[in-house]
Amino acid sequence: MRPRIGYAPLRLFATAVLGLGLGTGAAAHQDRVIGLAADGSLQGLPAAYAPARLRLTFSAVGDARRLTDLELRLGAAHVRLPTCVLGLIHADGTGRLRLSASWEHDEAILPHYLAARFAEPDDAGLAFTLLFDLHTAQLIEVTADLAHGDGAEPRSLALDLRARCAADELDGVLAPR
Repeated sequence: MRPRIGYAPLRLFATAVLGLGLGTGAAAHQDRVIGLAADGSLQGLPAAYAPARLRLTFSAVGDARRLTDLELRLGAAHVRLPTCVLGLIHADGTGRLRLSASWEHDEAILPHYLAARFAEPDDAGLAFTLLFDLHTAQLIEVTADLAHGDGAEPRSLALDLRARCAADELDGVLAPR
């Protein structure tokens, strides 16, 4: 004969597990998807960062179209990326651009940010993510994201822009560490 377990201990256990789960979920957050209108205005950011605009220029470079200019305005803050950064990104249009942002987390860990993820046009599984500070519009970091064909989690590698660009090219562009 199996020992009988009353409902009260099970109910207490279930309540504790659910309580922990709900507490964890309430503390966590997800990035919010941000829209890009035809005029470059960013849709979905809080009013504190308005007006918000992302201007992208794609031009013929050799036999391909490439991103040749990126200008971001967030309220009074403004940044224009130098060619040493733009040269990393082989995007040929906005079709493979994904924008997201987060402003509901502890800024002691990471500033509130806008992420612009450009997937490479050749479907090689490579993408570049530019992380901008929502307060200053400056770059927090640039990562190369490589997806593996085996279904494993994509790997992200932070790029050292100071090794790629001259110091004067990054003045006002790169957020202080």
